[in-house]
Order: sequence, then structure tokens, then C-alpha cells
Amino acid sequence: MIEAGLKNSTFTNKFLLNIISASELPDMPPFNKKKIIRSGFSIKLLIKLFGFSQYMLQKGAGRDDEVIKELITKFPDYHMLGGGTVDDGPNLRNYQFFNKNVMTNSVVSLGIKTNFNLDVNTTHNMKKTDINFTITKNSKDGRIIHEINGKPAATELLRLLRWPKDILNDDTWYKTTYYFPIGFHDNTSENDFGPRVIGAIYGESLVTVIGSKNRDACILTIDGRNLLKAIDDNLNTFSCKPSFGLIASCTTRLETLGDKVYQARGQVLKYFNDCPFIEFFVGGESTYSPEKGLKFVNISFNTAIFWDKNNQKSYHNEFV
Repeated sequence: MIEAGLKNSTFTNKFLLNIISASELPDMPPFNKKKIIRSGFSIKLLIKLFGFSQYMLQKGAGRDDEVIKELITKFPDYHMLGGGTVDDGPNLRNYQFFNKNVMTNSVVSLGIKTNFNLDVNTTHNMKKTDINFTITKNSKDGRIIHEINGKPAATELLRLLRWPKDILNDDTWYKTTYYFPIGFHDNTSENDFGPRVIGAIYGESLVTVIGSKNRDACILTIDGRNLLKAIDDNLNTFSCKPSFGLIASCTTRLETLGDKVYQARGQVLKYFNDCPFIEFFVGGESTYSPEKGLKFVNISFNTAIFWDKNNQKSYHNEFV
């Protein structure tokens, strides 16, 4: 549909905005919308039920990364910006919109050919701690971590972080773990770790929203100052005056920034000045360019910036 809609365009710069249904907890016993289940049920059966729900009922950890990789296969010469639709934290439901249609479990993409120059960028500004470990047992798709350093994953992670066991509850875990996500190699550099959020804990297994089979991992950390710095670090990579922009920011940034979100808004307004932009908040954020490849991480700030290097007074884009 995208290629057909743009086939008559004479412009050569291509862009794809992707909005994808993200994680949604299964509403089935024994889950009952719970993110942390430590005991009281056969954990092996629990994991099997979760896998069944994810692949057969399409309820569970989001598979946004699989969708993005498939889109890249089909549109390798496009720049892309995207994210997963989520609710305000419980991961109970999410929706996608297309014209007047309201949908679930769907992918909505906007294809653009333009005479503007454009580029995309991802920043998170997470800092690597000295806590390193090896993931010794994964699920087949790499989303569920069963063992760390040859030991049950949840208990070993708490030991490494020196956190008490009673932190594993829905009231305290997520407000804390956003500041200390798992770092994983995100396919761009062996020295670069991207943040990966733990979405649920079933028994000793850590359910993440990004699949990765790389064994090397670490704990990352961030504070409010560096969350804000990620915005300037991102926007300052673009040397040309923007004509307009799209921004995909992680919903967890809203949680962690608190009242500093107004300062973040001011930074974006200062960069764009009187130029239009749209910022939307998602989970599982991604950028792709043919030159830089795919970046798919959590807790990040992502941009698609369009500019007219010739400073033309008028511009034109074709959308589909």
C-alpha cells in the first residue's frame, strides 16, 4: 500500500513512521494482569502459558522489534522512526488509529517522499555501571531471561544490585528499575549498551520487551540531569536549521523526569523555535537509516528531523 501510494512521486528522500501495538498482559489465570508472580503456581507451566498467550492469543510482551525488522526488509532504503503504543503503565490495553478506525494489535505506518533532507537519531544517555553479568539461559526469542551467571535470574539480579527481596512488587519495582535497566548490545557496537526494561517477573524469569540473544549484559543507570541531556545530545547532532520534526520519546521518561518534563519541553521548543514538530510518547522506540542501521531500545529520545539546506521559501511533501 505504501509503495503503491507513493509510486508517482518524483521525490527521492523516503521516510516511514511506524506505530505498533506493544506489550499487553494476558487476561488469563494465573496472570490476571499481574506483572510479578513469584510463587504459588508451577513456574514452568506459567512460562508455557505466557508463550502460548504471546504467539497464539497475541497477548504478552510486544514483538515490535520483529515488526520493525520485517519493515526494514521490505523498505531498506527508507529512514524510519517508530514506537509501540502503550497505556499509562499497567500494560492492560493499547490502541492504534487510522483515519476514523480504532484498532488493536495492529501496525499503522505513514510513508513520505519529500524533497527535504532528513535524518534520524536515537539517544538515551544511560551510563554503564560496574555491574556486569552473563545471561546463561534465554527463551528461544531472547525476550525472557531465565538464568544469570548460571543462577536463577531474578534472585541473582537482586544480589548483583544489592536490593532486598521485598522490592519485587508492583508498587515499588517499576518506579525503581527504570533508573537501572539491563544493558544489552543493540547491534551497533560491541562497546555500546542499550537500555532494556524488565516488563514482568514470573518466578525467577525476567520478561523483557526486547529480544536479545547476546550473553554479555550489564546494569545501566541514569538520573534526571542526564535524561534532560539526552535531548540536547540528540538535537545537537543536526547542524541544519530544522523545517519540521517528529519525536518518539519513551513513556518511562515521563515517569522518571517528574516535574522536569517542563524543562524538557523547553529544550525542544528552543531547538525548533517557530518550526512545527510533533512529539509522541511510546514504548519500545526505534530509528533506522540505511547508513546507521537499526536502533531499538527503551527509555530513549528519538528524532526524525527534516530540513531544507537550500533555504527554499516553499516546500512540499507527499503523504500516504
